Amino acid sequence: MQRTAAGLSAGARASEAELIDRARGRDEAALREIMQANNRRLYRESRCSRSSRGA
Repeated sequence: MQRTAAGLSAGARASEAELIDRARGRDEAALREIMQANNRRLYRESRCSRSSRGA
């Protein structure tokens, strides 16, 4: 299986793109899956954002 620069196979990217399309269509299950897959990254980003505002 060939990997891209982002470390995802072409099939994984297609799957991710499908999830994004479904989430844009207000599919709650797709949004939940995206959130769970990116939970740590989202948490770190929110912590950095809050600390840079002096909160």
